[in-house]
Amino acid sequence: MLVDTTGPLERLALAVRARRYISAWSASAQALTLLVALDERGWTRLLAEPRDLDALADFSGLPLNRVRDLVAVLDAHGIAEWHDGKVRLSPPFEALSADDAWVGLRDVLDQSIAMSQLVRSAAVMREEVSLTEAEALTIACVAGGRTTRVTVATYEKILAELPELREKARAGRYLDVGCGIAGATLTMATMFPEMRAVAVEIVPAIAGEATCRAMALGVWKCDAWTRETSTR
Repeated sequence: MLVDTTGPLERLALAVRARRYISAWSASAQALTLLVALDERGWTRLLAEPRDLDALADFSGLPLNRVRDLVAVLDAHGIAEWHDGKVRLSPPFEALSADDAWVGLRDVLDQSIAMSQLVRSAAVMREEVSLTEAEALTIACVAGGRTTRVTVATYEKILAELPELREKARAGRYLDVGCGIAGATLTMATMFPEMRAVAVEIVPAIAGEATCRAMALGVWKCDAWTRETSTR
């Protein structure tokens, strides 16, 4: 049997340390909850440009003093920053929120929510925990990213280090098994018009999203029965 040799003051110090951990986690969780709520209400779009507090109050319909407090929280967590009496997203969050982001802010927030729900399910459910199609799609969107100018520039750099892959994409056929939302395949298909590729995904919701993205990029031919999406 283990014998506790720590005295009352040592026990107090240990408990205080644990409480500090929880306080830090709680503060992070609160900041994340705030960001999710404000993003849902359009704040992140609005704050792509500098705004004063009155403009934010008019936009949100919230009291000015509350808007001031919310902005202070965003500033404290590096989400937004002040310049000349106006507030806007910080450069990292502006880049994550922009239309050309490889992975968008909304996708990242959705993934964080889904993962929190999965962790809770793992702790309380007796049966095996598995992803729903919606959860799988949420995770796939973050893993695969979007085809944007930023993505293309990134792939240009990657392919410069892999010239054999660049030449195979140009000259041959490309097979992507378990493609998810086919981020890599679709990006390279936009880069190399002569490329021929087949992307295969068995989760219907994810395959459907890959198809929609291929259609939007104009590089698609889809067989709905096999859930196989081909570019050109």
